[in-house]
Amino acid sequence: MLALLYLEQAGRDARLSSTAAYFLADAWLMLGNTEQAQRQAAVFLAQGQVPAQYRDHARAHRQAAAQYLAGKRQDANAAWMDMVEKSANKPELLAEVVLACVRARADCAKFEQRAVTLADAGEGKNISS
Repeated sequence: MLALLYLEQAGRDARLSSTAAYFLADAWLMLGNTEQAQRQAAVFLAQGQVPAQYRDHARAHRQAAAQYLAGKRQDANAAWMDMVEKSANKPELLAEVVLACVRARADCAKFEQRAVTLADAGEGKNISS
């Protein structure tokens, strides 16, 4: 809990607020507070200068997973499906979705099938180098 207090304190500093929100979303999600996790994910995703891989990770692991765990399963699945559709040239994005889905204990069959299809087509080579 001390780490949470320090992250909240960092969140009040304009220079650290984006980074703090990223980690606060994760901390709140691990503690089971999906409302706070969604709130902090939204703060992080609202930042303009966020690198794509962090945005994707936050969207899949924090925002959509929190939505799913909060009972907003349609919203979570829609967000994950949107990311899967954008993953044609980004297998790492598909991996983020599958991992987030599994961690949320959601029905991941459609996302896993897409990953298997890409792996069978040899697309895994794109991220192994």
